[in-house]
Amino acid sequence: MDFFREDTLYFGFSLGQWFSLVMVVVAGYMFWTKYRGDWGKVWKYA
Repeated sequence: MDFFREDTLYFGFSLGQWFSLVMVVVAGYMFWTKYRGDWGKVWKYA
């Protein structure tokens, strides 16, 4: 548990959390643009 960490927070997130959020957003954007036609197959079998 890290209740007493003293990371500098930027708008409520630490720097590592911001990088993680950016990676998720970029991955979602890439999947949306490159594989847009395949999303129908994903939802069909889900």
